[in-house]
Amino acid sequence: MTLVLDTAFDLISVLFFQDEVVAIKLIRLQNAHARHLELVEREIEVLQRAEEKKHPNIVSFRGHFKHQGIPCLVMEYCAGGTLFHRIRDLKNRDKFLKEEEFISYLAQISAGVEVRS
Repeated sequence: MTLVLDTAFDLISVLFFQDEVVAIKLIRLQNAHARHLELVEREIEVLQRAEEKKHPNIVSFRGHFKHQGIPCLVMEYCAGGTLFHRIRDLKNRDKFLKEEEFISYLAQISAGVEVRS
């Protein structure tokens, strides 16, 4: 297992699972409030709905399970990283997204939002 991202709320690792490279998101629940637990359930619901629709603008969801009481979400591994990290890395180099790239991301985000409703 390879650690990809470690935040205050979750830990994302990459591993080989059922003939596929996937990302496993382990959600930290120590000292979590009830609202945080609700958000975890909501994230699972949204990802399941997007997967049913095979939405091209949302990462593919493979399933979820609990390991020693820790919720784990199994998702498609996106080697390019997150949009947040792409923008942060550009900002750290005093650069910005090109207009065409920004418009492409905005269109994809807008298309993905329709899954939530």
